[in-house]
Amino acid sequence: MDNAIKHSAANHQVFISAYSQGEQAIIQIQDEGKGIKEGDLPRIFEKFYITDPACKGSGNLLVLAISKRIIEAHQASIIACKTSNQGITSTIYLPIILHV
Repeated sequence: MDNAIKHSAANHQVFISAYSQGEQAIIQIQDEGKGIKEGDLPRIFEKFYITDPACKGSGNLLVLAISKRIIEAHQASIIACKTSNQGITSTIYLPIILHV
């Protein structure tokens, strides 16, 4: 969410939704930011990966990598994809564990 807010213009919105599907809870965060090049998307969760070299040093290059590791530690997953216009949609898939 922090990246979605940080990389969206002041008059843009960040949309957050959550729902269940089968045995998963799905959380989606969609921003209206400048987006990420298609070729960079598979690498944005790598430590220290920079999508825009001009922005080097202007942010924490570990946030997405750490987020992904935390999500995976809970047997969950995260993906990011471009939206139809500008921006990115990040989707987190969490297993629903019911204790009886």
